[in-house]
Amino acid sequence: MRYVELFLLFILLPCSFLLDYPIPIKVALALAGFAFSIWVVVRDKPVRKAVLWSIGTWDFWKKLLLRLLVGIVAAFVLMYFYKPDMMFVIFQDLRLFFIIVFIYSLLSVTAQEFAYRTFFFHRYRDLFNNSTIFLIVNAFLFSLAHIMFESPMVLLMTFVGGLFFAYTYNKTKSLLIVSIEHAIYGLWLFALGIGDLLAFPMPS
Repeated sequence: MRYVELFLLFILLPCSFLLDYPIPIKVALALAGFAFSIWVVVRDKPVRKAVLWSIGTWDFWKKLLLRLLVGIVAAFVLMYFYKPDMMFVIFQDLRLFFIIVFIYSLLSVTAQEFAYRTFFFHRYRDLFNNSTIFLIVNAFLFSLAHIMFESPMVLLMTFVGGLFFAYTYNKTKSLLIVSIEHAIYGLWLFALGIGDLLAFPMPS
């Protein structure tokens, strides 16, 4: 039954957003799926703040900061050759940038990480005997959630990011830490000019 549930929520639902039907219905379906994830986590295993909001260990943070540095440099190099004319244009409109920071970091990132890490790990981890395969599947499905943007670049970036986030959550079980990591990568990409690929408004 959980295999069917996983297919419906994480494959069929995101792929259905490619179809031409009213946006309000798409939003309603996404919210219904998210509400279900909250209900399952709270019902099956009450949210333990000591775990979900753990700040982790200094040893882990050192490794995470190194990975962030490598990722930030790699993204800069990629965007320098891919769309150099868009780099840092977001700072031409600081009001827009701070709106994006609020919407993306506090709303989008936390919701995505709760659904794809907290809920997904809690609900479907036992369906996979191999931990590596489970993390790769999680990253692939996280990438698939962005299929509506119809961009190979977005799918590639979100798959790589999904691997990072799945690894972090698997190590820490902390929604706080993985959300911080996700937000840093995402906001850096917006600063580099990738926001238009993710349907965020950009200064003209």
